[in-house]
Amino acid sequence: MYFGLCIYDTLGPDGRLESINIFPAQSTPSLVVDHLRDVGPKLDSDVDLGPLRFYTRDEGLRVRTSNSLLMPPRFERDGNSIKFSIEHLHIPLPRTHAGYYILLLPSGFGGQIRTSPDYGETIWLEDTQQLFINLTATPDHNYIEVSGILRDGKQPESEIATSTFAELFGRSLPGIYYSPVDNLIRALQHNFDQSIPSAFVCHSSNDKEDARRLAVNLATRGIRPWIDEAEIKIGDSLIEKLQEGIDASTCLLPLLSESSVNSRWCREELRMALAQQITGAGKRVLPIKLGDCDIPGFLRDKAYLDLSEYAGYDDKIDRLASEIRELANAG
Repeated sequence: MYFGLCIYDTLGPDGRLESINIFPAQSTPSLVVDHLRDVGPKLDSDVDLGPLRFYTRDEGLRVRTSNSLLMPPRFERDGNSIKFSIEHLHIPLPRTHAGYYILLLPSGFGGQIRTSPDYGETIWLEDTQQLFINLTATPDHNYIEVSGILRDGKQPESEIATSTFAELFGRSLPGIYYSPVDNLIRALQHNFDQSIPSAFVCHSSNDKEDARRLAVNLATRGIRPWIDEAEIKIGDSLIEKLQEGIDASTCLLPLLSESSVNSRWCREELRMALAQQITGAGKRVLPIKLGDCDIPGFLRDKAYLDLSEYAGYDDKIDRLASEIRELANAG
């Protein structure tokens, strides 16, 4: 399938709208979308969003992210009821291309949905209790409008198709979902100027999902993430790449869990960053706690951000991104 643009939205129960736009790096190549896993030429610029793979034949992809808060009358929450309206108007499409749109609605809420164009697909994801919507815009109808009234705990009408999040996306964490994520983060990084505040995400392999989610959410807030799977390639020197990443980052974000505090590589990354603090290089360490664990002695005197629960996750990441920007400005 040939497209000029893909828009991927997730709407939160508080009206927060996170968007990812994927489009060709140049105006002439087509954006190709495969509806099957692991299909395509596997270029460095491939981007996977759940069951879809996006790539171009020639110059690769660009990714633009945004994070906004819908205000009344576009979003109204009244107890267990949500009324919302999302619009993407005047989508820039070449005459021979379409636009692909994906929307994930808040978990646990069902109800009546209206879309324009009125053709597309609405699926109820039984495992995460979410409505999944995809639509196609055309040059003659270059807009997307989705509105509805949702109620907490309301089940969808019987005619709506059902599936599971695991089948469509391969995992079922709250928030934004990717499978895999390395090329998406790489594409996000390439769209940031090197002067943009950046964060080195230090994590164990067992905490990969949390690290990916944090990296993408920081990117939607204008922070350039550094994460190993998007940076380290086969044959690279691990120590050299880790040191380069720490040197180029505004700060280090160690994800503290039972797994990471016992990880040799996490300890090595922290040692590199703390050595820079001691020598006056000004590399700050901002610990993030993912669960119950014994915090290493050299971090016990530092305040940490608690992400062990998903409640208030977006507000916590807003605060973290703000502190990273303050560190960059102070430096």
